[in-house]
Amino acid sequence: MKVDEMNITDEYYTWLFRYNPKELYGKKFSFPLFFLATTINYSVRPWKYFSVDAILVNAYDILSNPREKAMISKHGLRKYLGFDGIILVDSGGYMFTKHKDIPVTPTRIVNLYEKWKPDIAVTLDHPITPELPENEVKKRLITTINNTKIMYETGNWKKITFMPVIHGYKESDLKFIISKLEKIGAFDYYGIGSLVPLLRPLNEKNLKLAIRVIMKVRELLPDRNLHAFGIGGVGMMPLAFLAGADSTDSTVWIMSTAMKEILSINTSTFRLKNKEEIEREVKTCGCPICREYRNSRKLMEDRNARAIHNAWAITNLAKRLRSHKDNLPSFIYEHIKDNKMMVKLYNYIINYKKQNLISQYIKSDE
Repeated sequence: MKVDEMNITDEYYTWLFRYNPKELYGKKFSFPLFFLATTINYSVRPWKYFSVDAILVNAYDILSNPREKAMISKHGLRKYLGFDGIILVDSGGYMFTKHKDIPVTPTRIVNLYEKWKPDIAVTLDHPITPELPENEVKKRLITTINNTKIMYETGNWKKITFMPVIHGYKESDLKFIISKLEKIGAFDYYGIGSLVPLLRPLNEKNLKLAIRVIMKVRELLPDRNLHAFGIGGVGMMPLAFLAGADSTDSTVWIMSTAMKEILSINTSTFRLKNKEEIEREVKTCGCPICREYRNSRKLMEDRNARAIHNAWAITNLAKRLRSHKDNLPSFIYEHIKDNKMMVKLYNYIINYKKQNLISQYIKSDE
């Protein structure tokens, strides 16, 4: 096919959307998958009110709460949380790097994982940030690689999926860490880390870099499942999936609740504070709270009600994305079309993928 004959429409992008029915230790699910990230002692457990596919908790958070740690070590995460879906435990590498108050080693984390019994367990990684000098970046990449090797060789991974994590903002760093991790083991599910620092401050340059990292890792690992850590907000989640991630996570529902914001998947701002906007949201929202009360006062005054609504909004968005597997790019565009920054990122992804497709056709004609 000649390049000028190509008609790049939704059908050409179906390969971007990795809609793979899966089963993990008896739990059936499909990508794209959203992990509702929560703190271990947060008072609201949304899965008690509506269906949640997957949740993410943090090892540092658990170890910082001795009472909860003792209960989880005794009974396991599933019983403690009262959750029958997929549980992912992040090692808390970022927090352990930032705070030195809790001694931790790769083998200690492995031992804890075996007691806690999650479905997916993350390596003890050392994330990077944009301002780090190159020598420190390399040092952290090597530490992450070494920890991964120790944990993979030490742990019993027959009933827990072990997730290595890829870090890097430059293609050379991404290629370096992937090549080293691939020599350690045949991993089906990789994490992409160090994306959250690119959300602060929230600007087009940083977000483009986050998206570019995901697309590059997808190019380097075309047949693996990829989890993009921490960028599962109402605006960024769809774009992360379009870029090539299979799953992501976020605590945006908790943060918005604390800031007295109402998450919305129907507006370009995605976060509401205005009473009139909230009233419009409540009238059409399908969450348990809005269905029962149909007024903004409950959401504005009741913190727990607000948390339930916000958790429902973000998880429902992921389910809607999954249900539109046949026209994902069009559906995403409709979702973000009134947000200028998100539209720029959308076009950036589409143009990048389009050029790759064109390159593939040119090579096939040679």
